[in-house]
Amino acid sequence: MTAAGLEGDPPMPRPDVWQPTGARGGDVVTVTRRGVLDGARTGVILEVLGDSACRHYRVRWHDGHVSLLHPHREVVTRRRR
Repeated sequence: MTAAGLEGDPPMPRPDVWQPTGARGGDVVTVTRRGVLDGARTGVILEVLGDSACRHYRVRWHDGHVSLLHPHREVVTRRRR
């Protein structure tokens, strides 16, 4: 057991970070890991799509690429300041 919970559990949420269900346009999104050799990827949510049962986002990534993102456990959002 670690400070965050059982070993292997996702880290506990912090007050300035939340799961993407409350995200809105302009928020910053980070995918912490896409694959074994990939690092974190950061972008800005351009548009919130779908309803609460199937929420997803149109994101402009740091490299200028735009794609759709469906929330999962490796996605973290922050309010843009």
